Amino acid sequence: MKSSLLVDDIPKKVFEYIDIFYKCPNCQKNYWNGKHVKEINNLVDIINKK
Repeated sequence: MKSSLLVDDIPKKVFEYIDIFYKCPNCQKNYWNGKHVKEINNLVDIINKK
């Protein structure tokens, strides 16, 4: 979801790197897969290799 409704809730810099956003139907907060997702996936890969 990319909409003008998101602009006020998401830092402008995020739009330079992220194209897909999610809105929680319960709390109406906006979410996106940021840097932390990549870091967590890398950690999972390291753990799985052991």
